[in-house]
Amino acid sequence: MAALNWTMLGAGRPVPLPSEKWLWTSSPNSIAASLFPHPPGSPLNVQPKKGEELRASRGTLYVSQKRVVYVAEGASSDRGGVDQAGPSSRAAEATGSLASGQASIAPGGLPQEAAKKVPLQSLSVPLRFFVDGRFVQPWFSATYYEALCMEGDKSGGLELPHLVRFYFKESGGYDFWTTVEEVKSRAELTTRRGGPPVEPLPLYSPPPSTSASSAVPNHPTQPSDPDLLAAQVAQDAEDAEEAQMEARCETGGDRPPPVPAPDEAPPAYQA
Repeated sequence: MAALNWTMLGAGRPVPLPSEKWLWTSSPNSIAASLFPHPPGSPLNVQPKKGEELRASRGTLYVSQKRVVYVAEGASSDRGGVDQAGPSSRAAEATGSLASGQASIAPGGLPQEAAKKVPLQSLSVPLRFFVDGRFVQPWFSATYYEALCMEGDKSGGLELPHLVRFYFKESGGYDFWTTVEEVKSRAELTTRRGGPPVEPLPLYSPPPSTSASSAVPNHPTQPSDPDLLAAQVAQDAEDAEEAQMEARCETGGDRPPPVPAPDEAPPAYQA
């Protein structure tokens, strides 16, 4: 779930979760951020209402294989972050949700209403709650990346889905976008490979046992009587036709009649 101002910090940097590795980090304090409510069904280009937007003019952006973290410049434990050395940090380490990317939500952090009243100090969003992201390149302003931060069980300081926009004052916006998309694609592929198949295979059942007598095919091995009679009639007709042909050849009945010799000589013939 998205966690507002509840990120565990150590020396101004987010504390990595167990087995977490930072895959991409922006230039220090080069990213501006804007966060405001985005009710379901609202377009992505909606503008924040007055008094509902939280902003940070400078900060650093981090991407790991589990989450996206934004830390504003000067964020500390006494202004919305959770310091690593405090008791709340030890309580978070005892929480069973560390491996799921939710350790940034420390039990001793700020209440929901208090988190809304302080400036935007930190934002931690697991990748599965960081959806519908897109990279925008305006003509006359800084490029920015925007995405929806889902509230989850509403224990991270956000009661509704929020739209976050990261404004890149320097280069790096495209690299951030490609890194997020690649990590999410790999996570989805891993889930598909490790999960159960979409449709389970049918159970195997052996064929029923059959006796030797029933295994013999029941097809007839000899032709039937009507087939034999028809074959005999055809054979007799063929023999009779061959006998007639032989008789004609012996008597010369098939030879053409001789052409009679002409009685008169052809024209202009001289003996």
